[in-house]
Amino acid sequence: MKAIVFVDLDETIFQTRIKNKEGFIPVTNTKNPKYTSYMTPAQSLLWDIIVNHESVSIIPVTLRGIKEYNDTQISKNPKIITSVLYFSGIITNNDYADAVWANHIKSCFLKLKPSLGDIFQELMKNLKKDVFKVEIVDSFYISIKNLSSGDVDYINQNKALIKFIEKKIINDEYVVHFKNKNIIILPKFLNKKNSVQYLINKYKPDLTIGAGDSLFDWGFMDLCDYKLIPRDSQLEAFINGEIGNYEKR
Repeated sequence: MKAIVFVDLDETIFQTRIKNKEGFIPVTNTKNPKYTSYMTPAQSLLWDIIVNHESVSIIPVTLRGIKEYNDTQISKNPKIITSVLYFSGIITNNDYADAVWANHIKSCFLKLKPSLGDIFQELMKNLKKDVFKVEIVDSFYISIKNLSSGDVDYINQNKALIKFIEKKIINDEYVVHFKNKNIIILPKFLNKKNSVQYLINKYKPDLTIGAGDSLFDWGFMDLCDYKLIPRDSQLEAFINGEIGNYEKR
């Protein structure tokens, strides 16, 4: 018998104290303590239950890149040998890129029109630099951070920007993902669901469990036999029909 837990990291297994004051176990290394992530007592207990079961393998499935993932204590756990990074842009095995998956992703990017660079240039022409910070993250996706301090300001600004992006900037090859003050534009093939399906086919586990907090996690979680959803998460709010209220927090 073999089980795999596919788990999102940020706001599922840990988060900053800005997002949850109950966190008390530091699990990331950051230069600014303000952005250190912590596990709550419940998250720590859940993690211990998962990581200590001899029949369970853990595969993180995260938007984090290589550096950000390596800054987590989870990445140092000897039981974790496989990870999915950059929304599925890279799959690693024992710190080496999965060659089959890497070639697949490279092929997808070569066919992608318009390119990330083209979209980035269009955004830089149209966005106010004092309101939005735009960057291409390691050639995988575009991150847009709202710099406004007021909640009402950033909500209205982001809604307007998302409509503009979907109507004027991107085509059907891309998708816009949003959460709190952050907007991400990524190719549709960078989907956690695709990478998890690849790994399920590769490892053929008897049991799969998916854990995640956001709408973007649901695709890979829906492939799994069981699903774990944190309390007060975006995904829980959506299931309860409260997604509008969640986005206003």
